[in-house]
Amino acid sequence: MVTKLKTGTKVGQLGIWDGTQWVAGDPDCNIVKWGGTALTARDITTLLDHLNVDLSTRALEAGGNLAALVTGMNTSKWGGTALTGRDISLDLAKLDVALSTRALEAGGNLAAILARLNVGLDTRAAEATAQKLTRIWSCKGAVHEYKFGTVTQTAQWINGGVVPAGEIWFLDIVGGYDAQRAPTRIVIGINQFDIMDIMGVTFAADRDICATGLGLVLVAGDYPSVYMSGLVAGDSAKITYSGYTMYTPMV
Repeated sequence: MVTKLKTGTKVGQLGIWDGTQWVAGDPDCNIVKWGGTALTARDITTLLDHLNVDLSTRALEAGGNLAALVTGMNTSKWGGTALTGRDISLDLAKLDVALSTRALEAGGNLAAILARLNVGLDTRAAEATAQKLTRIWSCKGAVHEYKFGTVTQTAQWINGGVVPAGEIWFLDIVGGYDAQRAPTRIVIGINQFDIMDIMGVTFAADRDICATGLGLVLVAGDYPSVYMSGLVAGDSAKITYSGYTMYTPMV
């Protein structure tokens, strides 16, 4: 059974029926009576500004300006579209394929390429170091020596000392000597290889006949030598040389 309410009928705390809807107005519907507070529309912009300031303060303390970031990301200001979370795994896969393709075009995987680059750099560095070191000439000491040889022929070589490992000899003066007689010819050499004849001077017995300003360079294992003719077996003959020794560049 449906009861039709008359206009102005009051039903408990629902209010007064005006014929179409319930109208608050009855004292029983007054929210103050049961401890409530009437809700009214209000502008919360100020509250949001305060919240923004607080967040910005915290962000600055953490090392950044959240307010600036939020303002910059406000899509409504620049007419953009709000960004939504997305799965970028497909994008990463495409990037991986692209990098792999470039690596294959270069001839293989990146590790192999880097290894070849490393070898190439080491090789260039070694070559540059060697070139630089070969230009380093450092004096180690002086060399002033003479060596006697046993004369068994009328013409023969008399040899000096051998350049030791780790040294280079630079000889300015090399000469020959016969204590008993004047040689008829004296030739300056290295390892019994003719370099030059001493000419334009008169040879005499018991005199060192030398050539000067030679600039002979001898490396480890080399030795200076003089070839003399006009000798007699048993004569006392010698080679004399003077200069300085140098360290080898790579030592």
